[in-house]
Amino acid sequence: MIDIDNILAKHFSKQTSVEEERVLAEWIEAHQEEYAQLKSLMDATHLKDYSDKFDVADGWHDFVANKDLSLREEKNIKGRFSLSGWRIAASIIVLIGLGALYHLFENSDRMVVANEMMEVVLNDGTVVTLNRNATFSYPSKFASNKREVTLKGEAFFSVAKDKQRPFTISVDGTKVTVLGTSFNIHSTGGHHVEVVVNTGKVSFSDSQGRQVILTPGEKGVYQSKQLTKQKNDDSNFMSWKTRVLRFDDASLSYIFDTLAKVHHKKIVQKQDWSGHKATIEFNQQSLEESLNELQLLFNFKVINYKDSLIIDENKQKSS
Repeated sequence: MIDIDNILAKHFSKQTSVEEERVLAEWIEAHQEEYAQLKSLMDATHLKDYSDKFDVADGWHDFVANKDLSLREEKNIKGRFSLSGWRIAASIIVLIGLGALYHLFENSDRMVVANEMMEVVLNDGTVVTLNRNATFSYPSKFASNKREVTLKGEAFFSVAKDKQRPFTISVDGTKVTVLGTSFNIHSTGGHHVEVVVNTGKVSFSDSQGRQVILTPGEKGVYQSKQLTKQKNDDSNFMSWKTRVLRFDDASLSYIFDTLAKVHHKKIVQKQDWSGHKATIEFNQQSLEESLNELQLLFNFKVINYKDSLIIDENKQKSS
């Protein structure tokens, strides 16, 4: 019986005989997609000469000393290959040494889906705080001349300075490019993106080549295929991260909407509360605590209904 796993392993480590290469050529003809996946897998290790094999002991030492592989990272990479593909890859790694496995994982892409607010520290020291439901993709190690990541949802970036390697975020058809600064990005899907700068300068561009340069106090908005620069009037643009909300003579309707966004809770307003104004601050308070404080100022009641909160007028006024 032909052991195609072993032949493939020997092929990628340049140890096949003429007869084995003939057998392999027939197999590739019938399994072109699987072979392409395996070749991509081995190319990802960046090993140019597989005949110059790793020392197994040294490879294992480097692998353990230099990399802590999480289950999430393994799942992300494994999802790109079939079970048989990984079986063959394991055979290849046995032949060329465990150092290849280290190189494979070292240069792999990673993807994080935030079920709650979370922080990700990148290879260059950049810190990314993801809002709930955000999806973030990034390489485990940046290239020598660039730093590129992808975002869906909302995140706050504190980018490590590196004049030689611009930092670029791709988000819903736009790109944000910096050298080192901090800023907030919020995308809601449907090609609506907002970028608010906290420190430094940010370049915000779209697929048509249009670009705006943003500084602190400014925000860029991409909507309906239009790119604009505006003054940032929202003092609470980072409240989802800081949990500090400040309102100065703000309408109660706006306060309810902001609380709903920050706490990821649907709030339904049965009446128009825009005529009611408040100057108030919430510092690390829960949604329930914030609403209770507002109830001391305004006459409304809160009704829990399924996954929503309903704000209704309280007709039973205290005497």
